[in-house]
Parts: sequence; structure tokens; C-alpha cells
Amino acid sequence: SKRSVNWVGRPLAPLPRWMMGVHLLVVVFSSGILTFFRDANGQETFNGLTGFSLNPPYFNLAEGSRISASATCGQDETGSPRDDLYCKLVGGPNVGLPTQNIQGQYCDHCNSITPNNAHPVTNAIDGTERWWQSPPLSRGTVYNQVNVTLDLGQLFHVAYVLIKFANSPRPDLWVLERSVDNGRTFTPWQYFAHSKRECIERFGKQPNGRILKDDDRICTTEYSRIIPLENGEIVVSLINGRPGSKNFTYSPMLRDFTKATNIRLHFLRTNTLLGHLISKAQRDPTVTRRYFYSIKDISIGGRCVCHGHAQVCGGGRNLDNPNRLQCECQHNTCGESCDRCCPGFNQMPWRAATVDSPNECQRCQCFSHAFDCYYDPEVEKRGASLDTFGRYRGGGVCTNCQHNTAGINCERCIEGFYRPYGVSFESPTGCIPCSCDRRRSAGCEMGSGRCICKPQFAGEYCDRCAAGYHHYPQCICEFALVLIIKCNCDYRGTVYGLCDAFGHCLCRQNVEGERCDRCQAGHFSFPNCQGEKSTEKGNELGKPPLPCKQSTLTNTSRHYINIFCLKCIISVSNIYKVLSNICSI
Repeated sequence: SKRSVNWVGRPLAPLPRWMMGVHLLVVVFSSGILTFFRDANGQETFNGLTGFSLNPPYFNLAEGSRISASATCGQDETGSPRDDLYCKLVGGPNVGLPTQNIQGQYCDHCNSITPNNAHPVTNAIDGTERWWQSPPLSRGTVYNQVNVTLDLGQLFHVAYVLIKFANSPRPDLWVLERSVDNGRTFTPWQYFAHSKRECIERFGKQPNGRILKDDDRICTTEYSRIIPLENGEIVVSLINGRPGSKNFTYSPMLRDFTKATNIRLHFLRTNTLLGHLISKAQRDPTVTRRYFYSIKDISIGGRCVCHGHAQVCGGGRNLDNPNRLQCECQHNTCGESCDRCCPGFNQMPWRAATVDSPNECQRCQCFSHAFDCYYDPEVEKRGASLDTFGRYRGGGVCTNCQHNTAGINCERCIEGFYRPYGVSFESPTGCIPCSCDRRRSAGCEMGSGRCICKPQFAGEYCDRCAAGYHHYPQCICEFALVLIIKCNCDYRGTVYGLCDAFGHCLCRQNVEGERCDRCQAGHFSFPNCQGEKSTEKGNELGKPPLPCKQSTLTNTSRHYINIFCLKCIISVSNIYKVLSNICSI
């Protein structure tokens, strides 16, 4: 492949004046002496020459493209050879074969099977004087509409399109189109019309209007004149004259506007002599055989889309397609077009380089415990991610933390592990197992390794029951309550028929006995058990010896358990909840 040999291929056609400065700029940048350093944010900077955006050189994209035409002189719709007679608009020579001079017209035949009479579309990009030619209109007026399509093979930035025509005038009406989705859809890039009126009526555009936005699609009448009858040229600049042309890197709109994977020349009408516009002439084959399209060269000035992060774009790196070009990315960027940050460098979101900043991708701070990370804008908003400079700046989140670490920055140990005091955050053996029984603890403290005991356990290693719990290692709450059906108690003399975890019945006030089945001394009439001199009134459970906190008494139906005020039962419907939580006091 020509593109795999060098970046430029054959020399470009003579450059239009507006392009000369661009190429000169590339030469200056490639030969300048630069001094690099890094700023406080880790961004690579330099002095001497202005500009931080890196860009590979321009080259002729047409050479490495695949080109096709919807119709070609000398072959039918299926691609089979056929004979087509055509004549030139200009007068023929006095010498030559008699068959070439017909009624004063210089004529010839197209036939794809004869090399000298074949005009395939590949002639338009082979760098020779041979040309592509469409069928003459004598074969049918349908051949006013012909497409020539170039498949560039991948996404490029296109700066200009230069078309050299052969033995026919330039088109009268046509559209330059582009695709950014590998030819699935096409959109207009620029319109070309014979008159100002046609710009308005056919394309809805003001003729030769000013370009106000970087993605404005203009209509021009400059290149639709019939003169010259042969060897005319059309130069389409896609950057020059646009608002962002002076600073390409600062205009995302212009960068997007110049991108293309495919370019299509959508011809709509051939150029004709004024006298040939009448309907009768359009049906005369001696007239219509003189009208067709012909192109002997297409040059497309473009470069790889590297988003300012590469100076070189070369082939051979894609094993499936060695001819496919790929940017040699810098600034910690990766991808065929440097369109993403490399693994482990997502502390800040990816951005294209600009003249003022390379927007270098920054490494995530994972303390050498993870190889990759991703950017999370919510993490940046919370200020929860530490960068490599010790600041909470950016939104990098480490993934697949190793060495028993976890957290946004792999900064803490996983449950069951701790990092002793004085051990570096980057140590691969920094997180060591806690010396605690997981059945009795919820991990251990960072630094000291002291066990964090579950509520029913206590001690440095959670090796004894906490206060209020008994029977290690079960450590049962001594006031755990169960329903009366599991207690051998007299329901009439107990507090809602409850007993503790050891089966001791919880007697009502003035009631006693293992089963709470008799009145205390000085009281009579079980189960009321009224005192001989008592006049006290109140709830049926009596007052608790220790008052419950007022904040817990949120219901007017308040009942008290007369056992150290362990819990305030708000209502009978909540008693089961109280039973399940009684040991958490």
C-alpha cells in the first residue's frame, strides 16, 4: 500500500495559496527546538514555540481510498463492457482517424474491455493523466445524476478537496457530501449551483453568503461556469474563512465539521452550452453525446484525527488491517485516535488538547494496588478522590483493588484486615488479617488492630460476654423476653404473660410466687392483690421502680414492665418488636 510506505504517498498537487501557510506551520513545528517541563497539575508544557496541541502532517487521503462510481462510460449497470459513443464540446483535430471526426465533432468510444478506451473511476486517484468518465446523456438523461464515492477507510480531518476535470466542463449543479459513519448516511458539506436563484430554490441557501458559524454549509456559484470547457478545477476549502480557522483546537464545532470517513461527489446536472437548453436539443443524440462528467484527479488534503495528542500517524499497528492508520498517542491517551485516557489515567475526564493546554490524562492515585480506574463526576463533585499530588481533585475511582484493599483510592483495608501504624499505604503487604474471631467481632480498628466486638461480647479479643449477657460463648441477654406459651406462669399474675430467658415469671405488682400465682404478704384477693390500706390508683402494672425516658413514651396507652425499666412498651401491637429488640438497650 502506498500509505504504508510513507505518510505522504505521492506529492500532492500544487497547493492552493491558502494551504501554503498550513504546511509551513507543520514544517516549523517539526523542526523547532522545544523545552519541556511540567506544571503544578502535572501538565506537560513547553516554551519557545506556542501551542500545546500535537498534530500529524497532512497527506493525500485519496491515494489510499477505495473509490467507486454509480455509472461509468463503457460499461453497463452490471459492470459488463459496452460501447458508448461520446463527443467533446471543443472542436476536434484535423488529423486522426476518420471515425473520430463526426460532423466536425471530435468523438471517440468508451469500452471497458479495451484498455485505451476504458475510463474506470480508479483513474481519478492513480496520479496519471488518465481519467474517469460517466456515460454520455445520449445514453439517457438519468446520467445527469451520478455519484463518485471515496471510502477513506477510517475517520480523518479533511482540510480541502481538489478536483481536476478532464475532457468535459465542470458540473453545473452538484453537492459535496460526507459521511462519518462509514458510508451509511451522507450529509452535505457544500453546495454548487449555476445561479444564485438555484442556490435558494434547490438548496435553500443564500448564494455566496458569509460563513458565520464553523459548521455553515454554503452554496457557491463560482465553479459552475461552463468555461473552461476542459481541464477545469474546483478547490473546496473546509477550514479557510471559518470563524475557528485561526484556532482549530478551540473549535469543537469545526473539528467535527471537518471529520469524514467517506466523501461523495453527488453530481446532479451536467454543464451545457446555452443553446442546448431547449427541449428539442436535449433529445438530439448529436447534442447529448457531448455531455458527461470526467475527472482525472481527486486530491484530498487531510490528516488523522488524533485530538491534539499525537504528532505521528502510521500504519502496520492493526494486525487485522495493516493499512489502517493509527495515532502514536502521547499525553497518557490511548485508542486509534487518542480519544480516551489510558488505563489507570482517568483521574480527570478525557479532553482534546488545545493551544493552551495538552489536557494530559492524569494517573489515578491507587497506591499501587490497582491497574485501572474510571472517572466519576459525582465523586469529583463530592471531593472524594485523592490525586497523586495529595489533593482531593478529580473523580478517579480505582477498580479491582488488590492486596486486600478497598475504597475509591484503594486506601483502606477490606473487612477483616487492618494496616498497622507506620505501614505505607503503597505496601503490598500492608493490610494484614485481624486477630479476631469473626463470630464475635465486626473486624478490627485500623492502626491498632483492636477487635471491634459485637454488642453481646467484650474484651480485647471479644472473649467474654458484655454486661447484661451470660453463658459465653452464646452470651444470651439475661432479660430476653419470650411469650407466655413458653413460660410456666399464671397469666393472671404476670406482666402480659411474660417471663425472662431463664423461665422466671415476670410478676405484676403485689404478686409473687414462681408462677406469679399468689398475692404478696399484706395483699389479698388474687389476682387483684389489693393492700389492706392501699388507695393507690394507676395502671394495672403499677409504677416501675426506675422511670422510663419521657422521649420513649409516645403513646397514650403506656404500660410499663416492672423490671429495671428495660423497655417501654408503647402498645400491645408493638410488643413483638420490643421482644426482638429488648437486648439492644
